[in-house]
Amino acid sequence: MTDFGQRPGGADASQAKQDDVITALALLHTDVTTTILALIDGIETALAQLHTDVATTILALIDGVEGALAALESDIEALTAQATYVLVDGITFDDDPTSYTSGLIDVSAYRDFLLLISLTVTNSPTNIVIRVLFSDQPAAGWQYVNGPFGDLRYEDSAGTKTEAIHGKCLAPYMGVYVLATGTDATDKFTLTLKAVLTR
Repeated sequence: MTDFGQRPGGADASQAKQDDVITALALLHTDVTTTILALIDGIETALAQLHTDVATTILALIDGVEGALAALESDIEALTAQATYVLVDGITFDDDPTSYTSGLIDVSAYRDFLLLISLTVTNSPTNIVIRVLFSDQPAAGWQYVNGPFGDLRYEDSAGTKTEAIHGKCLAPYMGVYVLATGTDATDKFTLTLKAVLTR
């Protein structure tokens, strides 16, 4: 009689081989899974580092651009900066004084000037002449005769004046000379002159 509860010897060997294969596959699966997870961790770490490096580089670039823009704005401000000098400060020309020469100011950093003229006339003086002076050294100046500055003259009939006249700074030093005629204790000119300098 056959014992169906017994497995032939060949079947045991076959089962053992199957078990060995299953075990090997399980180990392989574990190894592959571990390797893949390690690779994923490595990729994530690399991506995180790359993100940090890229972010750092971008921030450095932004800082550099901001610094360059700030420097450019500073340069533009310097190139367009203005300065104002008072050359004649509310002087009344009557019997004394009848003339005035300002000190020379350094205009070497500027290319244009705007002469602001504020003139008040009292009674009937004859006239007042304003001469703009330029010099290549901080000493006596030469008269600037370009355009209206060739004979910048106001008579008593002109009355009160507030004018602005443009000119060019073509030498390093600038000043003014003022001469009033026909003035006395009652017939007067009162004058203020300012130079607005622009680079």
